[in-house]
Amino acid sequence: MLTRLWNCMRRHKKKLIFFTAFFGGGWVAYKWLQQKVQEVRNAQDKAYLEKMKRQHHFDSNQRTCNMTVLSMVPNLREALDKELSSKELTDKLQNNPPDKLSLWIELKIVSVARGITGVYGCCLLTLLLRVQLNLMGGYLFLDTVHGKREEESESGSGVQMPKAVQERYLSLVKHLLGEGIAELAKYVKQATEKEVGRISLKEQMSIDYIQSVVNAVRERVECGNTELCQGPSTLPLCQYVLPGEQVPDMEVKTDEEELFDKLVKETRDIMESSDFHLVLQESLERGFARLMDNVADHYRQKMDPEKPEISLHEVVLPFAKVLPVMDIVITRLLCDAPNTFIQELLLLEQLKNFAANIYEAFSQEDLPSAA
Repeated sequence: MLTRLWNCMRRHKKKLIFFTAFFGGGWVAYKWLQQKVQEVRNAQDKAYLEKMKRQHHFDSNQRTCNMTVLSMVPNLREALDKELSSKELTDKLQNNPPDKLSLWIELKIVSVARGITGVYGCCLLTLLLRVQLNLMGGYLFLDTVHGKREEESESGSGVQMPKAVQERYLSLVKHLLGEGIAELAKYVKQATEKEVGRISLKEQMSIDYIQSVVNAVRERVECGNTELCQGPSTLPLCQYVLPGEQVPDMEVKTDEEELFDKLVKETRDIMESSDFHLVLQESLERGFARLMDNVADHYRQKMDPEKPEISLHEVVLPFAKVLPVMDIVITRLLCDAPNTFIQELLLLEQLKNFAANIYEAFSQEDLPSAA
């Protein structure tokens, strides 16, 4: 039996070798392909988990940003009250002082400038914190990834963004709420005086007239006194957001100081980008539209229900009676949470996309180390 089997194998030797090589090679190829498929699946699963972690971290970062902006509104309101307060002027006028006319002139300038500065302040505050928290959020996400990997490899701590640097970087918002608002309010007041100073307190103001005054002041603030604006029209507003650039010194800086300087430089670069100014322009348009909507509501209350043929745009009020409305409106826009105006700014689609782009850019693995 064994002899017959041996003789058969000798006669079909080439066939046996061929089939053995064929099926053996096929088995090896199958196992190799199976391994590669598993590797691809593992890579896809890893990429998906990484994407979900990044998305979860981003969403959490946006909620933090929203809460931070809302928590800063009272500080903005206090800064505005300090620089452009109409209450003191109103109190003086109630005592019938001898310089009554000059106080009324000051009041009309302050009231209009206060409303315009408030809208600028809200928009700049919202965008600054969006930029800061998403830029820093990207670095912090990389910290979590690098930290986990270094724990697995038992080498180093992986910390790139020390807490002291985070706090110092976020404290830059104090400049906007301090010197920034003070300088902005001063400039807006000067622009308002040039547009409003010639308007009599008895002049009849329609909603369209008020809109034209606000637009004229905006043009002076955003474009200055030049006929042509160089770059985006909102570019002059950036000077009030961050402190002026420091002259570089020759002293050796620590790693934390180098990192802080890097964050500030990256923030300036973002603020000089066209995308930033497109979002800022959209925010300002939405902000001033909301300002005028609130003023229009007051005009709407003055409409005579017995004369439905008279439209809102035909209703007029003496300028002196419009001034208290401006104070009421800006107080409403800068109210504590829940603040529908701030929430409207935070939910702008352009702002959300801009924030996502910043976070994505600074949370990538190929980003140069910030340390």
